[in-house]
Amino acid sequence: MHVLPYANLEDVRYAIRHRCLISFSYKRERITAEPHLLGNFQKTHALILVAWKTEPEEGWDHYRYAQIRDFEVLRERFYHFRTGFTPHDRKIVGIDTMVSGYPR
Repeated sequence: MHVLPYANLEDVRYAIRHRCLISFSYKRERITAEPHLLGNFQKTHALILVAWKTEPEEGWDHYRYAQIRDFEVLRERFYHFRTGFTPHDRKIVGIDTMVSGYPR
């Protein structure tokens, strides 16, 4: 797929549903991640991406959709669930898209 200067919502949903790694710029950092969930942040209702960051260092993080830039869906896929993910995160209300296999 091609690199977009912004994150196209349908591309983000596609990456989550098909378990594709993504690459994007966020706050002056280049991130590679496994996207798991797209939903609304409880306090502001802003659209948030919950992803396991693989680069530059590993770990769970929340990314504000409106601040994601230079978005790219990669050909590489992920197949395993990462420890620590829960679709029942109290910071998230209203799930838009989520990887399959987790109970809602």
